[in-house]
Amino acid sequence: MKIVHVITRLLRAGSEENTLACCLAQARHGHEVLLVHGAEYDPRLRASLAGALRLVTLEKLINPISPSRDVSAFRQLTRLMRDWRPDIVHTHQSKAGIVGRLAAKEANIPGIIHGVHILPFVHVGRGQRLVFLAAERLAAKFTRAFIDVSQAMRDICIANHLGSPDQHHVVHSGFDLARFANARWPQDPHLLLGTAAGEPKPPVVLMLAALEPRKRHVEFIEAFGKVVDRVPNVRLLLAGDGPARSDVESAIERSRFANN
Repeated sequence: MKIVHVITRLLRAGSEENTLACCLAQARHGHEVLLVHGAEYDPRLRASLAGALRLVTLEKLINPISPSRDVSAFRQLTRLMRDWRPDIVHTHQSKAGIVGRLAAKEANIPGIIHGVHILPFVHVGRGQRLVFLAAERLAAKFTRAFIDVSQAMRDICIANHLGSPDQHHVVHSGFDLARFANARWPQDPHLLLGTAAGEPKPPVVLMLAALEPRKRHVEFIEAFGKVVDRVPNVRLLLAGDGPARSDVESAIERSRFANN
């Protein structure tokens, strides 16, 4: 089969890794797979996929609402799908989920599937909720199936009339445990905390996340002084990597707690 996946952002995070695992597995099974992603992406991650997948960058596809760009992205996606004629279009994330499914409908693609990684109308203001929910309900009318990453996502969708129960399928995010099966405790763990050998472990705050702007590491570092004021001997560990590494390192250097 010919399968197109559409995703808003291609970064090192849960929904993206879930999508890539699906794309790569389909490619290994002999399907023709095309991954279309928006303007925000990790160049190193994209380069690592060269040869394994067909990739298209759609500069007009962005995360914030932008009527002019959204219409342009819709038109570009529609042309791409008409030219490539996939059997299935599988959309991911909020913006790509709406624009991608509208384009697939316009291009008369027979199989339209949406992966529910997050719901944009949850935990937002009333105005945003109404707009996002209206857009999701419109796209749901021509969505053949939904793949939900959790039972809770499925239940929220059904409660808000986004597809019927038999259209929803819960498939939990896969995780390659083999990467961590042989993990070992560091020989000198005190060095991670900046303490002397044998010294009691101080309170530790660990942030485990990809180093990218949307995770807001810089803002967290800038606000961490409020924690230090209450717990003077606390330590902050940031575990991860990504395109915002240099910005995070600069924020650490600027912090008055960097050498504590």
